[in-house]
Amino acid sequence: MDELTRVMGMCVGGVLQVLAVVVYVVAIFGGQALMRHRERFDLRYPLAAWNLLLSLFSFIGMARVVPHFLYLM
Repeated sequence: MDELTRVMGMCVGGVLQVLAVVVYVVAIFGGQALMRHRERFDLRYPLAAWNLLLSLFSFIGMARVVPHFLYLM
């Protein structure tokens, strides 16, 4: 790969990164502006269920990986 191709790739990559950040910031602040006058969602129980499922998934993953890891040590 020659120098010009590498420099052009970095320039394009930098433009895409800046564009991604701009889109992200606009989405965050635009979403806040859109939701400012709406009623809050009551997510207490769905979030509790989500956290329970994530903790169970993590425990099952740990139960499967740790024995294999200890066997390899």
